[in-house]
Formats: sequence, C-alpha cells, structure tokens
Amino acid sequence: MHAPRPHAPLPRRLGAGIAAAAVLTAGLACLGTAHAAELADFPQDLTFSPTDLVATADDVYAVGYVGVDTDEDYVFDEIDGYVEAVGAGVKVHLGNGSWPSAVAASPDGATLRVIGTQVDEEYPENGTGNYVWTIDTETMTVSSRVSEGFSSLYDIATGAGGTWLSSTDDGAAKVRRIGSATVNLGYNIAPTKLALLPNGESTDVVVAGTDYLEEGNQASLRIISGEEVGEKVVLGPDGSSDDSVIDVDVDEVNGLIYATSFRNVEDGPQEYGLNVIGGETDLYIPIDYPVFSVAVSPDGETVYLPGTGVSAYDADQLASYTEEEPAPAADLGGSGFIGLATLDPSGRLYATMDHDVLDPVSEEPTGEEVTRVHALEAPSAPTGLTALTSEWDSSTLSATWSAPSSSGGASDGSLSYRLTLQDDAGGEAITAESFMTDHEFTNLLAGHTYTLSVTSTNGAFTGAPATASWTAPSTLAKPGAVAVTGKASVASRLSVATTGSWPEGTALTYEWRNNAGTVLSRSATMVVSATQVARRIRVHVTGTLAGFTPATVVSPYSAQVAQGTLVAPTPKISGTAKVGRTLTATPGSWTSGTRLTYRWTSNGTTIRGATSRTFKPTRAQVGKRIRVVVTGTKSGYRTVAKTSGVTAAVKR
Repeated sequence: MHAPRPHAPLPRRLGAGIAAAAVLTAGLACLGTAHAAELADFPQDLTFSPTDLVATADDVYAVGYVGVDTDEDYVFDEIDGYVEAVGAGVKVHLGNGSWPSAVAASPDGATLRVIGTQVDEEYPENGTGNYVWTIDTETMTVSSRVSEGFSSLYDIATGAGGTWLSSTDDGAAKVRRIGSATVNLGYNIAPTKLALLPNGESTDVVVAGTDYLEEGNQASLRIISGEEVGEKVVLGPDGSSDDSVIDVDVDEVNGLIYATSFRNVEDGPQEYGLNVIGGETDLYIPIDYPVFSVAVSPDGETVYLPGTGVSAYDADQLASYTEEEPAPAADLGGSGFIGLATLDPSGRLYATMDHDVLDPVSEEPTGEEVTRVHALEAPSAPTGLTALTSEWDSSTLSATWSAPSSSGGASDGSLSYRLTLQDDAGGEAITAESFMTDHEFTNLLAGHTYTLSVTSTNGAFTGAPATASWTAPSTLAKPGAVAVTGKASVASRLSVATTGSWPEGTALTYEWRNNAGTVLSRSATMVVSATQVARRIRVHVTGTLAGFTPATVVSPYSAQVAQGTLVAPTPKISGTAKVGRTLTATPGSWTSGTRLTYRWTSNGTTIRGATSRTFKPTRAQVGKRIRVVVTGTKSGYRTVAKTSGVTAAVKR
C-alpha cells in the first residue's frame, strides 16, 4: 500500500530552507508520544521530501529526507533521513547521511521497519551501506539499526508471517524474510515492489518489478509461496519492451493483485495502466493520467488511483470508466499530482500532494512548494433534510438539506449528493445526483409512502445517509357537482348548491369568477354588481383536509346576468290645484343611488319646462287635471317611469 518514488534532489532554494528547519530536530531521538490521528489534524506540512507512507490504526507515518545540493550538480552534498508520525507531529532523525526509501508497519502498529542507505560518518571511505531501522511507534524512538551490507534494498513488507525484504546482490534479485531463508529470483531483475497476500495459514509474497531484457525493460510480477517462485506474469498492455512497475497493492478479500505501470513512448507522453491479476483474472486497464500509487479498500470494493485528485474506481466496474466519464475523484486543492497514497485498517486514505506556498499578506504564490499529507474519509451526513409536498404539485416531493459538517478531508468543491427514493410498497428505487442542496422528484403515486436517503460524497468516499419519510397526499373525495343558485341579475345574491357531500372535516373555500376570468368574490355567496351585466358567472369550490390533496369542483356558468329592477313606488302630489299655488311631487323610496327626473302633465299633455319636483299651475291649466311622471335611472338597472294620480281641476 506504500509507494516509494524515485529520489531526486530538491531545488536548492527549497532544499536549503527545509534543511535549515531540520537542524532544530537533528539528533533528537524522540520529540513526544504518538497518539491516534484525527481528521482535524490534517492536512499536515512535511519538512522533508517523502519517499513512502504507511498507516496504522493510530497514525500515518512518512519517511523521507532533506537533501542539500550546494554546488547544483544534482548530487546531494548533505542528506538527512526522517520518520514522522504525521498526526502526532513527532519526528525521528535517522542520522546524518541517511536516506530512507520505504517503510512497513507491523500488523499491530507497534513497530515500523524502515529501509534505506546511510553513509558511514566515521569512515566515509567505506561508502554507503544499506540498513533496516526499527522504530517503536509508542515512543517514536529508533530501537535498532541493522546493516544489510552492500545489497541494494528496494522494498519492505511486514505481515503476520514476518518481514520481507527485496534486494539485489551481485546482480541477483532476492527476496528474504528476516530471520529466515532467501529466495533467488534470478538475474537482471529489479524487485522494486513487495506486497503480502494471505493464502490460508501462510502468506504469499508478491514481487513486482522490472526485468531487463535485451530488447528493453519489461514490467513483471512474481508470487512466492514458501520458497517456490511462481511463473512470471508480464504486466503492461501487451508485454512489449520499455514498461516499468510503479506500485502494487493487494485485495486480501478476493485474492487479487493490483499493479500500476507506465510505458516510455518515443516522442510521446508516458502511458499509464493498471493490471489486475489473480485466480481467473488477468485484466489490463489503461489510465489516461499519470498515476504514482494504487491502494485497495479493506473490503476490496474500491480501487484508489490518485492523479490530480484521488480517483475512486468501483472494483467491479474498472473497464467502464472513460476519459469522457471518468471515475469520481476527491480534490485535495494541491498543485500537480498526488505522489504517495496508503490506507489505514479502517479504510481512511492518506496521500501526499505538493501545494503552492502563499505569501501571508498578498496570499499570492511565492514560487515555493510544500508537501502536505492529507487524510481522506467519508464525509458526514447532510443535515436538516426535509421532504415536503411541492406547493405547485401534490405529486412532487421537494427535498432540501444543508451541507455536511465535514467534507471528509476533501475540498468543499468536491462535495456532491446521491439521492435514493424508495417506494415503501416496493419496486425499483429512483436515484439522482446533485451538486446543489435541493432536488425534486415528480409524478409520484398518491397515497404512497416513500423513504428518501441523501448521502454526501467527496468523490472518493460516500458517507452515511440522512433519511426522511414522505407520503404523497391522496386526492380528496369531492361531491358530484356544484351549481350556482339565485337569479342572475344585478343586485341578486348568488349561492352554491351541492350535489353529494364532502368528507367530514373538510374546509371549503370559494372563488367566484365571470366568463372573462375575473375573480369577483371569495365568500360563500356573492351579490351581483352592475358591472357584470351580460356576463356569466360560475363558482370554484375547493375542499382541503389534512393528509389529502385539495380537490376543486367547478360549477357550470350561470345564465347571462340581466339588468336589475329598480324599486319604484308611485309618486304622490301634495298641495292645492289652484293657479299660483305650489304642487310638490313626493317620489317615495326608490333603490338607493337611483337618479330621478320629473315631468308634469296637464290632462295628459306634457307641460313645457315643468321638470322640477315642484310646479305652480298657471291660467293655462285652469279646469285641467295635473299629473307628475317620475323617471328613475341607475347603471345596470332598467329605467322605470312611474305616474302619479291626477289632482282636482285647477281653479282660478
């Protein structure tokens, strides 16, 4: 699960700065006591260039070096190796001239084994030797350093059956279990990667590396069972030349081996890929980006292939991903590519990535970089999940929620949400994905109860769901019909006649409209106004009851609204019918707002100019009988004229 990288000197500007900082810790055996790493402790900056990572249940450990290239000849003039419990921030100096390349942890996490080289400080002429350091993780101290002579050490792996080393000695590739026999692999082989695969009560050792053939380099994989070396498996796309192994990890659950490799292409970029080996499986998947490590989840269901982000591949769907539809990935916010990646026993992933160093004032990049160790795990569940009926459509569920309290170590921009809506009555679930914190499900079945689950994903991990239950409202039973009752004329009161009945407890609302769509009233009854003459009127009755979809019944239109009839009493004349005396018309109580006009007659003939409420007979009316005609007019009503009785004959 670890992924050492080729060693390359740091740029002098950055290397010198790290070396200066490292002076403070040089020679210290222990800076404190290790403790379980918390997600909140990450990311952590490293003060050295990491070459390998390994994680236990308590922490993640990085090994690496600080090198100073004083004369810029790409050869370190000074180099110091370190081991750090990253979460605890405790660092161990392995000594001047040390250059660690790989690390492995015991199954219980109590000790680390680190391999690397170190210059003999007392007798530099003796050159560089290869060593295995043992670190006590509780005290973070070096408990031993054992020389491996001048063998070239490549990798180390520790499991329940012991610790294995891969090396070359006098041109021969070897794998040795510490304290036991050595297995020879042959010549012209660089056994760069080791992994352990349980096989019943024993452990198989997986050796991946490069075979140097006359026609070029060949990426290879061999499995050692006991002291027997299995048949070589050629890695890469087609077994042709110039392929090299990058990293290897195993799926202990399914007995599969995952190995990444790259191919040097003349006049072109390197090509990357993943081999899956085991049982009946022999699969090659091209990867369309540089990948420097591989890590398999403890349950074997997910394969992590970090690039610019941590890409999570479904182990059962490896061949389904394309450049257009890539595997989901978690962004760590760094620059370039992720270097190292490893998983702890719980499945939390740790990875290293370079980040631009920002000026504290301007927050602009300074041109320097720092390597950070990130921790990545499942985000927490979304908060505040609600599932409500849409105000526009009762068959639509409107879901809203808030972002999780933790993104699981990824940048917030990596977060998205996976939604599952399951009808409790059975059937296929409805699924959806969203980058927003709201979503709608439409055309759901009335009266059915649904369970909504919303999970947060940061691309690499998916968290626990937040759940909510929602029942699609049933449609309220409604009566057979409603009708408008009352005379369709101005000033008449209209009401509603119902055929059938509403369920008990139903609340009713009303909306009266004319045939132009204008809402006239929202009361149970309405009085027709004069503005509705020649219009038709109908009523919308809506019933609402908790747990049901509101139901609306619409009546037919009424007859065309007729003009109203004025209240028009017969007028009376008061006064004496005598020349010069005043006669007064008393019109009586007409409909409020009626405009009245008067016309006086003599023996049935209209008297010219006699249009007031009062009239004085003249000599011309002597012997004749007088009447008054009162005419009432009002908008929306028919005009009415009422004639009084006659007076006595007018006297002189």
